[in-house]
Amino acid sequence: MSTTNVPQAAGFRVSVREVKDAGYRGLRSAGYSWGEAQSAGRVAATAEVLWAQGVSDVSRDAKRWRVRRRHPNITRAGNTLSLKDPRKTSAIILGSHAMALALSNPDSIVRVKGSVNLRNVAAAIWDIKPTGATVTWGSSKECNSNSYRVDELGNLFRNPDLSEILPELRTRTTGWFITAKSVPGGELILSITDREIRMNESLSSGVQVDPHGWRSLQKSARKFLVPE
Repeated sequence: MSTTNVPQAAGFRVSVREVKDAGYRGLRSAGYSWGEAQSAGRVAATAEVLWAQGVSDVSRDAKRWRVRRRHPNITRAGNTLSLKDPRKTSAIILGSHAMALALSNPDSIVRVKGSVNLRNVAAAIWDIKPTGATVTWGSSKECNSNSYRVDELGNLFRNPDLSEILPELRTRTTGWFITAKSVPGGELILSITDREIRMNESLSSGVQVDPHGWRSLQKSARKFLVPE
């Protein structure tokens, strides 16, 4: 039995491969690098299968301006790293950068400017480390203290209040955070078993997508042709 409900988009079904390919080509047409576009295509497909959010996010990222001239910026102050992407990308892209930064600085907290779909960060985490990494992330807003964690087995939890567990995590008015520090407790919302079942089922049955978001992504994707 599933541990969480899957939102169903009102639309039609496409294959997971089509989502990956359209995401990749749409981002390449906008000027993103080969590596970012490849990773984002996979993350978008996973997010669409699990949360019905990947296509809409990657479609918006494919419409960002001046992508070639802008890159994520990183600054450090003590044990806190600040990550800012002037392209204003979603978790489909920025989540992978933040995850890599957190894993390479396990004793630090990474502060990320901007707002993202927090569940899509999980898809970015699983793209880099399907299992074996304990990661905690969430909103930095005092009025919205939602946070999640992935344990070393790859299970997804919703966290309890982190104010006592991570006292150095001071709330801010905007942004989100991610850290490789482990926290106890929480509510299991997606087990690795359920995730694997859903992903495997989608390979044969496809994934339902929103027609408007899918048409928008396809329009961007058609601007980048992949050589035979």
